[in-house]
Amino acid sequence: MSKTENTNDSTNTDAQFATDPNANIKYLGDWTSHYGLKKWFIPTGRHTDPIRIGKNINKSIKSFPETAETFKISDFDLEEESRWIAKALLFAHNVTEYSSRNRCVRYKNPNYIHYDKRIEPIKNTEKRLSFYNKYIAYGTISPKWIATHCGITTEQLRNVVNDQINKTPQQHRRENQIELGRTAKTLSQWGYRKSDLADALGIPRTTLISHINKVKDSWIPPAPPTEKEWFTPGDIESKQVTR
Repeated sequence: MSKTENTNDSTNTDAQFATDPNANIKYLGDWTSHYGLKKWFIPTGRHTDPIRIGKNINKSIKSFPETAETFKISDFDLEEESRWIAKALLFAHNVTEYSSRNRCVRYKNPNYIHYDKRIEPIKNTEKRLSFYNKYIAYGTISPKWIATHCGITTEQLRNVVNDQINKTPQQHRRENQIELGRTAKTLSQWGYRKSDLADALGIPRTTLISHINKVKDSWIPPAPPTEKEWFTPGDIESKQVTR
């Protein structure tokens, strides 16, 4: 039997992450894990600015004609160093890879006029869980969207996930929304406008604010890690802090 969803999980989730500036952190992944942030949404330099990249992706996806079924990552004006972030942001925008034997990976246009009819449902339980884990982690994807691509109902997805992970999709999604909210709260303190952050994620500004509001008021966003070798502040230094 599925467990009852705990909707008051922000306390426990936020309590895991301390804002200790003296922690022994060497790499970006260590830093984001320590503070409970989304690694792929943290700007660390000119080539790795996910806000700029995400806004580019969002604008481009909206501009694709509804008759275009697929696109390539090369359709975006990106530096080579930015592509790993671009792929993460594509998935955050409800984009899936197109099954093809060609070496060049193509992606499905989420606004394609025949998108729903062209979905190839995932039938293997292990592959369903892999797909679920991949997309639920972004905090922008609904369990219903995942279930549709798995060819099952949301209730069936709930049973599959709860049996294997001992957690409901709603609980898992909320945890990732809180992590996304912490990331957005941090970037807002660094001077990024919430409207730009929401645009980069392809979600309404009100939805982003809802995620931020899930974060406890007592949680303090970390300052830009300017002392780290992998961080190049760029234009962050010139931004005015927004409250």
